[in-house]
Amino acid sequence: IGPGDQVLVPSVTMVAVSNAVIFCGGVPVFCDNEKGGLNPGVAEYKAKATPKTKCLITCHTYGVGADIVGIAELCKTNGWILIEDICEAIGTKVGGQLVGTFGDMACASMY
Repeated sequence: IGPGDQVLVPSVTMVAVSNAVIFCGGVPVFCDNEKGGLNPGVAEYKAKATPKTKCLITCHTYGVGADIVGIAELCKTNGWILIEDICEAIGTKVGGQLVGTFGDMACASMY
């Protein structure tokens, strides 16, 4: 991630997530949660994407796995890097697979 690159991030998360993007020279683009959910879904990320989007950081808030299968496919289709922040969801599985294993990388904290 470099100057001017946009990174899609959840609007409801620790400030350290967007700070990590800024420290790399990128621009965080905040995405709202899906209605009734704790995380943004594919539609929310797609709505904020632009040609400058290079990466997507998703969080699995309060142990609730995001729609990581759909999000991973969205990233693959668009050639975006996918980073999973699993600090609130260590041990959480989606479809029998641990969160943090769907993307290009995972972290347990951004600070």
